[in-house]
Amino acid sequence: MLIISEFRKDITWIYQFYLPLKRRLIIIVLLSIVVALLSSVIPYTFIRIIDGIESSLSMRYIGVSILILLGLSLLNFIFSVRNTNYRALTNLELEWYFRQNIFARLIKLDQTFYDKFRLGDLVTRLTDDVGYKLSWFACSGVFRAWESLLKILFSLVAMCYINPYLSLIAIIPLPIQIVIFSKSRNILDKRFKHLQQVISRVNETIENCFSGIRIIQAYCMEHRQAEKFASVASERVDAEISAEKAHIFIHSLYHYFWQISQILVLLTGGWLVINGKLTIGEFVAFDYYIGYLVWPMFDISGLLVGYRRASVSIKRLRELDEFTSLIQSPEKSEKPEKVTGHLVFRDVTFRRE
Repeated sequence: MLIISEFRKDITWIYQFYLPLKRRLIIIVLLSIVVALLSSVIPYTFIRIIDGIESSLSMRYIGVSILILLGLSLLNFIFSVRNTNYRALTNLELEWYFRQNIFARLIKLDQTFYDKFRLGDLVTRLTDDVGYKLSWFACSGVFRAWESLLKILFSLVAMCYINPYLSLIAIIPLPIQIVIFSKSRNILDKRFKHLQQVISRVNETIENCFSGIRIIQAYCMEHRQAEKFASVASERVDAEISAEKAHIFIHSLYHYFWQISQILVLLTGGWLVINGKLTIGEFVAFDYYIGYLVWPMFDISGLLVGYRRASVSIKRLRELDEFTSLIQSPEKSEKPEKVTGHLVFRDVTFRRE
C-alpha cells in the first residue's frame, strides 16, 4: 500500500506537466493499443502456416497466410516507429517543461530558501534530476510500460485460447518477480538517493571554486582545491558504480526468471505435442509468444527500476515546491488612491561623453 501511495503522489506531481501535451499523449496511448494488438496477432498466423503445411493444404491457402503475416508485420513496424518517435519527442518537451517550471519558482523565493539550499545542489536538481532520469520515466517509461502491459494482456488471451494449461505454466515466474521488486525497493532508493546527493556535492565544489577563484589564486590554494575536487569526483564514481550494480543485478533477475518460463513451456509443450494434445503450429506459436513476451517484461522491469530512480528525483523537486517563503507577496497589490509629492532636480548637469 505504501508503494501505491508513493506512486500516486509522484504521478499526480507529473500529471500537471502532461496537460500541455494532452493531445500527443492521447495519440501515444492509442498507437500503443494498435501496436500491442498487431503484435499479439502476428504469432497466431504461424498456426495457419505451419499446420497448413502439415495438413497438405493448398498453396493458395498457405500463400494468403504468408501475405497476411507480412502485411501485419509491416503495419506493426510502421506504427511502432511512429509511436517511438512520439515518445522520444515528448521526453524532450517534458524535460523542458520541468526545468522551466522549477526555475520560474526558484527565482521567486526569498533569501531563506537560498540559505537552506546550496547553489550546487540547486544546479543538480535543475539539470541532472530533471534530465534523462525523470523525463524518460515520465513518458517513455510510463507509456512503454503501458504498451507492454497491453502486449502481455493480449498475448495471454491468445495463449489461453491455444492452451489454458500451458498458459498457467508460463506465468509461474510472475509472483517471484513481484517479490523481488518489493524486496529491492529500499536498496535502490538508498543508492539512487546517495548518488544524487554526491552529484550535488560535485556541483557545489565546482561552483564554490569558480565563484571564489580570485581568492583561491591569491592565497595559492589551487592544489588544495584540486585535491578536494578529486575527492568528490572519486566519491561520485563509487556512487555511480554502486547504483548501476544494483540496477543491473535486479534488472537481470527479471530476465532470468522469465527464461525459466521459456524452459517450462518448451518441456511441457513438447510433451503435449508428443502426446497429440497440441499441434506443432500451436507449439511454435506458443513458444514465439513466450520469447516475444521477454521484451515487454523487460519494459515492465525497466519501469519499476526506472521509477525508483525517478522517484528520488521527484522527491527532491517536490521539496523545492513545498518550501514556503517567509516573505509572501499579496495576490493583489493595493494601489494608493492619490499620490502626493513632487520631484526636484537641483544642480543637475548633463554632459555628453
